[in-house]
Order: sequence, then C-alpha cells, then structure tokens
Amino acid sequence: MIPFYRCVKTAVLSIVLVCGTVAGLKASDSSNAGWWRRVDFQLRGAHYYQGDGSDMRILLPEYLLPRREDRPALARRWSIEDNDIVSDNPLYHGGTWVELDIDLRPVDGFRVNFDLVAEHRGISYGVHDTHNMIVYPRYLFALDSAVRLGQEQLRFGVAVGNYENLQLQEGLTMYNLAMQGSRWYLGWRNVQLTFTKIGDLLNGIGLNINDVDDFSLSVNNISISEKLQLDVTASIYNYISFFPTSDDASLSDNGSTLALGLDLDERMRLYAQAALRWVEFGSVPASERLAWLLGFSQTLRADDLEAAAKIEWRSYGHLFNQGYVDHRVMLRSDERSVYANTIGGNLYPLEAYKAPFSQWAVYTEYQDAKSVNAAVAQLTARYRLYDEIFAALNLDLNLVNADGEELFWYPFFEAGFDWRLLPGSGVRLIYSNRAMNLDKHYPTLYLYDGAVLELNAYFDLSLNAD
Repeated sequence: MIPFYRCVKTAVLSIVLVCGTVAGLKASDSSNAGWWRRVDFQLRGAHYYQGDGSDMRILLPEYLLPRREDRPALARRWSIEDNDIVSDNPLYHGGTWVELDIDLRPVDGFRVNFDLVAEHRGISYGVHDTHNMIVYPRYLFALDSAVRLGQEQLRFGVAVGNYENLQLQEGLTMYNLAMQGSRWYLGWRNVQLTFTKIGDLLNGIGLNINDVDDFSLSVNNISISEKLQLDVTASIYNYISFFPTSDDASLSDNGSTLALGLDLDERMRLYAQAALRWVEFGSVPASERLAWLLGFSQTLRADDLEAAAKIEWRSYGHLFNQGYVDHRVMLRSDERSVYANTIGGNLYPLEAYKAPFSQWAVYTEYQDAKSVNAAVAQLTARYRLYDEIFAALNLDLNLVNADGEELFWYPFFEAGFDWRLLPGSGVRLIYSNRAMNLDKHYPTLYLYDGAVLELNAYFDLSLNAD
C-alpha cells in the first residue's frame, strides 16, 4: 500500500504544478485574466453496505472454482481453499469513497483534470485502521490545437494520464478497465491517425502485458443516409509482454484489427470488430488466432422511463488469448489473513464495484488453448413511481462457453428503489447477487447463489466557476 504521506505529497505537488502552469499561462496571455472562470469542481462519492453474505455460497465454473490453487498456503490464509463461500470484502462493513475532481481550462486547447480519491474500506474494521484506508491521485492533461493549410484545417493533440474506462476501437479487448497512458492524434476532416500507449497491464491488471502500442487509422461520421453514420477503424497493435505468452514460439504478440460502428440514429448503434493475432513463423490456422465482436446498443427516454441496453456476442479463438494472464497480481496482502485485508500490492477501487462484469480478463482466464464464446446482455432502467422516487433495475447477463467446459451462466442483477434527494444524489435500497471479488488478479465480481439486501448512499455535486 502506498503510504498516506506519499499520497498527500503527490497530491500537493500536483496541485502546485497545475497552479504554477495556470499562473504562467495567465501571465503570458492577458486575454485570460479571468482564467478562474474556467475551473470546475465536482464532488462525488458513495457508501455501499451489503447484508452479510459471508456464509453464502457462490457460483463459479468448475474450471475456475479452485481459487489460487497455484499457492495453496495463500488459499488457506485467505479462507478460499476447498470451498465455494464468498470471502470477506468491504461491502459487508460499509465501504465509502469520496472523490474531488478539479477540471481546469485556463486557455483554449489546454485542459488539466486532477482527481483526489479517499477510501475508507470498512467502518467495522476500525475508525483509524490504516490497512483499510487509502488516498490516491488521478490526473489527465490534454493539449489540442490546429493549423490552417489553405482552406483546410489540420488537427493534432495529445492526452496523458489516467483513463477510468478507455476503450480501443469497439472494445474487443481493451475496455471496462482502468488504464494509464497517452493518446496522440493527427486529424484532417473526418480522418484521424491515433497512437495509443497503455502503460502497464502486467502489474496493474494481470494480463501479462507490459505495454500496449496501438496505431489506428479511422474515418468517422461517413454519411450513409440522412440518419445512418458509419465509423471505420483499422489498427495494428503490439502487446509488449514481460513473460513468454505461449509455449508456441510461432505466436506473435502483434496483431491487426478492423472495427465498424454504424449509428442507426442518435440512440441506436450497431458495431463490430475483428482482430487477428500474428505469427512469427510457420503456419498456424487464422481461425485459431482470430477474435471478433458483434454488438448493438440503444438508449430510451419515454415519459417516466429511462433505459439503456446493450447486447454483444464475443468470440476468442483457441490461441488468441493464450498467455495473457498473470496470477501474481494481488488485490489483498498475501501476508495477512482474509479479514480486514482489502488492499494489496494493487487496489480494487470501491467505485469499480459498480462496473459491468464483462472485460477481457474474464475470457483470458481460460488458458490451455481454449476457445471462448460469450453472449452479454446489459440493461439499466429506472421508472418514476412518484416525484423523485424510482424503481431501478440493472441486469448484467453473461453466458460463457469455453472449449471443453460446461456452459456457464452469470445472471447478475440489482433491483429495488432509488430516491433522488438532490440532483445526482440520493439513496438506493436494492436486492443484488453481486459481490466484490478480491481474490482474483483483476477487479471482478462473485456471483451469489441467492441475493442480499444492499443499501447505497451516493452524491454527485458540481460547482462551475462560470
């Protein structure tokens, strides 16, 4: 765990750096004498409390049921050896996170976003239990500019820092996970060349990928008809791996992708992506190295109903995911027992508990040259019952079919009531079969065999200097 004083020191230095940058910009451009009017503040947070499910059974595919079997002593220490019971996590003890976001736009084309997040990961662990408190920073700065060449305009820019949900192309592999890196782009009309650098998916997320280099060429907003708009992206990627990703030396960690996105109207989108893992030498059938995605998304607003839905089919060939897993990543301390042990060499942020289940790491868990197919259906809906009281439903349905394994069904749900006390703020009382899983090498969920009562209090307050 990062010591508290180092987090505070980093935060203070970052604020000083940002303020110094802004002060310099102000001094060099008198037209920005009122730059403080371009500062926005946002205060966000939530408290999650879940009925004690510590003796409840969880459902796992047989292939994944042995938990941390490569380290039996650790499995005993964490109380996950030879059982199918959910392990201790912050939700049983009342976990709370608070985030202060500062967004600065001192001059046109320059933006800095700085977040400071504080978490107390369980009230019953103790008021000042340093093992379960943490403060950490996030940042993102972006530079955007353009030059005019005759009647045309050439755009270019760079963004560097934290991305809480950076998605590459249509999300076949890189999606629904926190990343740190940079994006560089050069654009003309609706054509854009982009280089994306993702810093670490080895120590941060156990994908056994040290860096990702992705070069893409996209043509966006191609008008097919009055309503239809098409996006096309072709890319070449390089996964810079730290350890060998496969016993098959002919496999490469480079590959290519093609993605299509068709906006049927402003609320409906049809999308697809295919990727091919390359080979170093020899002949390996393309079907073994191919992965693809087909999806459809739609939002709906009608009177008192708001809803968003997504349906996807994902397919990963026998050798596409081979080697992309690293179990050494720890979300708990490997030296302590399971109780009150919620922070390891890496952190499972409390906010991430509300993220969808599907992510690439779910499918890379199936090694041994197994092909994986998955059907995903997600629905978020709320219906106004009276004034600011809503019925709320969140469905996250995942059907996973791995080669040689039984079909497995993850029917995650949340259902209950949402009372909006203030805009963006309120309380939720729901039944849920989702649980935090701190025993994996990446942030994910356990599936209860049943449901528990969950109480959430949340807020999202904005203060715009304008």
